[in-house]
Amino acid sequence: MKNSVQNGKSLDLIASAAYSSGDLVVEGQFVGVAVTDIASGEVGAVAMTGVFEFTKETAASLAQGDIAYYDASTKKLDATTSNPAVGYVVSVSGDTVDLLIHGHKVA
Repeated sequence: MKNSVQNGKSLDLIASAAYSSGDLVVEGQFVGVAVTDIASGEVGAVAMTGVFEFTKETAASLAQGDIAYYDASTKKLDATTSNPAVGYVVSVSGDTVDLLIHGHKVA
C-alpha cells in the first residue's frame, strides 16, 4: 500500500528525555518501550504493543487486570492515579510486573 508510513507495532518517536533500551516511554499520549537507547531530542524506535516486564514500587498493590501507573521520578509502576496510566497488569511476582501495553495511555 503506497500510503503506509509505519507498521504501528513500533513507531519512530522524538524523545523528550533520554531513554535506555527497555525503558518505558511516555511521550504525550503515546506509551511504549524503547527498542534501543534514544538520546533526548533524537528519533528512536519505540515498541508500541506487547507484554513487557517492569519493576513496581514495593508498597504498590497491583494485581492481574489492574491499571498500572508510571512514576517517572522512580521509573517504577505504582497504583497512584495521578501518574500516567500506562497499561494493564498481566501478572505480578514480588516487585516484578508483566505489563500489557497498547501504545497509548489507558485512562
